[in-house]
Formats: sequence, C-alpha cells, structure tokens
Amino acid sequence: MKRAVALSAICVVAWSACKVRIPRGEGSVQGDYPCEDAVECPTPPQPCLLSACWEGQCVYVPAPEGSLPAQDQVIGDCQQLHCDGNGEVATYAAPRDLPRDDGNSCTEAVCDLDIARQEPKVAGTPCGDEGVCTGTGVCGVCLPETTHCVDSAISTCDEEGQWTAPVGCNVDRPRCHETGDAAACVAVLEIAAGAHHACARFEDGSVTCWGAGGFGQLGRGTPIAPTWATGFAELAVGFRHACGRRADGTSWCWGAGDFGQLGQGKLDSSDGELQVSVTSTMALAVGRDHSCALDTSGVVRCWGRNDRGQAGSGQLAATPAGPTLLPPPLAGARRPIAVEGIVDAAALRLGPHHSCLMRDTGQSACWGLRSFGSLPTLELPVVPAGAPPEAQPSEEQKARYAERKKLSLLVPTPVVGLTGAARLGCGEDHCCALRTDGTVSCWGAGTAGELGDGTKKDRAEAVTVSGLSDVKVLGVGRAHACALHGEGHVSCWGDNARGQLGAAGDGSTPRELASLGDVRHLAVGGDFACAQLATGAVHCWGDGAVGQLGREAPGPGPAPVAW
Repeated sequence: MKRAVALSAICVVAWSACKVRIPRGEGSVQGDYPCEDAVECPTPPQPCLLSACWEGQCVYVPAPEGSLPAQDQVIGDCQQLHCDGNGEVATYAAPRDLPRDDGNSCTEAVCDLDIARQEPKVAGTPCGDEGVCTGTGVCGVCLPETTHCVDSAISTCDEEGQWTAPVGCNVDRPRCHETGDAAACVAVLEIAAGAHHACARFEDGSVTCWGAGGFGQLGRGTPIAPTWATGFAELAVGFRHACGRRADGTSWCWGAGDFGQLGQGKLDSSDGELQVSVTSTMALAVGRDHSCALDTSGVVRCWGRNDRGQAGSGQLAATPAGPTLLPPPLAGARRPIAVEGIVDAAALRLGPHHSCLMRDTGQSACWGLRSFGSLPTLELPVVPAGAPPEAQPSEEQKARYAERKKLSLLVPTPVVGLTGAARLGCGEDHCCALRTDGTVSCWGAGTAGELGDGTKKDRAEAVTVSGLSDVKVLGVGRAHACALHGEGHVSCWGDNARGQLGAAGDGSTPRELASLGDVRHLAVGGDFACAQLATGAVHCWGDGAVGQLGREAPGPGPAPVAW
C-alpha cells in the first residue's frame, strides 16, 4: 500500500529535480531562489526530497529509496514510512508497530488491516488477582453465560462477568448440580431410605443423602448438600451404610464398615464410595450390617456381619467369648461370597439380621435370624394319621430338629404360604411381599400391626394385608409398611408411634394418606417414609429426629412435609 504526500512548492521536473520557487521576502512576488551552495537552500517540504544547488538555483532532488529515520515515523500506528526513490513517501504495513499498552489487563494491542487498535483478550484469560477476562475487554469474576450452584439455586454470570442473584430450583427439580461451568436443576429418579438416613438419586446419576451421618453414610456431602457422587443407576440404604449400582454393573458401598459390610476385606468405614469385587450386578440390598448383590445370572453374593447366618454362607461367624459393650467385630464375610444353592434369584431384600429373595418362579426364601416368625419355621415332616411306626420321626431326628429350631437358618428356606411374589421388603422383625396380582402378604412380628391383617399377632406364615389391591410399589420400614397403588395414592399400616403412617390413629390395617395427592415413587425407612409426587416434589413424614425428613427442623412429622 502506498500513500502520496503532496509538495507545498511548485516544482518543474528536469533531470529528476525540481526547481524551487519561494517568496524572497514578505510582500514580494515569487521568483527563483539563487544559491551558491545547497546549505543556502530551504528545507524540502517533505522527507523524501533533498535540497541541492544546481546552476545557481536551489532545487529539490528525490531522496534515495529506503526507510525513513525513526523521527519521521509515527510510533504505534502499524505503519512503516519509506521513500520510493521518486520523491514521494510510501506507506507499508508494519504488524510489529503496535500501539502502547492501554493499562487494561483484558485487552492487547493489534494491527488490523494497518489500523492500530486494542483487541479484547480471549475469554477465560486470567486477569487481576483471581479474575477472568470476559472476552469483551472486561475483567470479571466469571465467564458470561456460565452458571453455578448456590445451595439449591442457580446463579448466572452476566455480560460484565459478575454473578447474578441466585434463582431457586423448583419442586419438580429440587437440587442443583454442577458439571464443569454449567449448573442445572435436576429431578429425583429414586429415593432409598434406611434406618436413620435416606439418599436420592437424580436424573444425572448424582446422589444426595440426608439424616444421620456419624459413620460416613451420607458420603462426602452434608445433609441437604450438593451432590457428591455420580453415575449411579440404583441405591440401597441400610442402618449405617449404603450401596449403589452403577450402569456398568459395578457395585459401590460407603459408610460404616466395622463388620465388613463395605466388602473390602477390612473393617474400616468410609465416607466415599468403595468398589466391591462383584460384577454384572442387577440389584443390591442392604441390611443393618450386611449387604448382598444379585447378578444377571441369578446368583446372590453377600458380605458383612454373619453372626445370625444373614450372609447365607451356610456357616455362622465366630462370636467372641464374654460380654462386650460395643458390637464385636463379627465379620464372617468381609468379601462377597455366594449364597448357598441360589442360581435363580429375581429380587432381593434384607432385614437387620436376615435376608430374603424371590426366585424366578415367584417363590420366596429367607435365611438368617429366626425371630418373631420373620423367617419360616423349621418343622418335622408331617406324618399322615395311621402311618406305620417306621414312618414316624426317630428320637434322633426330633433332637436334631429341636436343636436347629433354636438356631438361625443358615441357607435360604422357602416362606410358608407365599406364592406369586413380585417384590419383597423386610423390616426389623417382619417381611412383606408384593404379589403379581397387586395384593400384599406379610409374615413375622405383628404386635404393632405391621402385618396389616387387622390383628396384632405374630405370624409364621404369610398372611394377606387387608383391603389392598393394584399395588405397584411396596416399602417396608422397621415396624410399618406403605404401598403405592396404581392410581397414585399411598396406604400405610403398622407402628405409628412416630407418625410414620402419615396420620394419627391405629395402623393394624392400611390407612390412605389423602393429603399426598398423585404419587409416582415411594421409599420407606426405619420409622419414616418419603414420597415423590407426580409434580416432582418430595414429601417425607414420620421420625425426623436426626434429619431423616430432609429438613432442618428435627422431630416427628406426622403429616407429609416437603423438602
């Protein structure tokens, strides 16, 4: 690119020179300028001409082709001035002739088409003490349009790089979760409740836990805190620990580990998820101090406490001699072991000291502590009347059966009176099964009405819960249970000392929670329960002494309370 500079004098071209005509004095006419030496001649009107004395007259001659000296340049204009050898000034682009620093840490000097200007630095460039350039030449605290969580609300970064006031998440998407520089309100997909704490799995696979957390069972978070784990497809929550299954079939546990219930071969607790050495997991279940996993082949493996045979290994763990004030470190199965004789399991549920499963055939079997009829009794063979003496049990058989009745069941034993089971749930001393026809049957301890048959009696055989039909989801707590019906309403029965039925009154038969409305998910814990409504909102009721209801105010909540 060239730029011509006009001369201020009148020149006549002759032999590459210009004859100068200048005023001789103020008020005089213009004429030739005589000289004897070039020093007597005036300075040329532009830098690419030189003064010369030629035939007694001052003339201008073109300067040699080349760059002009520094004093003739304009610093920072992105241009370099040259003489073209014909007496004119030419301009060339000079990308290194940058403007001076303007003092803004988020701009940089550039030459753009020979034009000097300050260009904003790339968004994300550090600036100031802990700032970041916004991409518009401004130093802010965040990048425009990025978001982050403020508790259960989202704050957005504006064009000036400043965080806006947080906007709270709605009840249908109650939690805020961050991924990189983006935050989003996420909906609950699953709630799993244990004895004194519960966990929610959100649509992004993250987990939040609340309630009692003295053994790390809430994970790395705090009650009602931002999520701390990701990628889970199923949760199982117990007394002081919890486990989760990820989509790849791996199993992970966290919380108390003093009985080996985390499956690590150790007796250590952990507030972070630890992988268990089982693969192809299809379902998980957690008891008081033991855990079990059902794999895709129908095999069940259990680990943890086994002093009542609850691990299903066919053997009891050794019990230390002498009394102790703290739970002894009984760890009969510190790592997963297969439950004896099970290759066709379809569902799995654990109680504090016992375990139950459902087979592909719909039949159910349990093992572990035989208390209050929560496990099927072991009886002598029934001998028809009039049978010959040799068909009668021998004294040895009677003694063996009498001794075994005192012990826990070490291997899965069928539940008497139960067929067509589709889902299972176990409390402290009772269990319930959801049948394929939508009805519910329970067995075990019944003194608090937890069997739902209108009585308060223990039952060694499964009995039908009164008045239930079209049940889709079953949840069993310590001494109560709740059922979610196909129409979206919930019915509960059993112990109601802490408001766990959602309304005052006796619970020997199911009572509907009319105040809930349309429910799509249900989870029942020790003495509390939580339901997720069709709107996405989560309501909990029952015992809230240690935060089980997911709200700051402790104590019982006899009516469902929203998070």
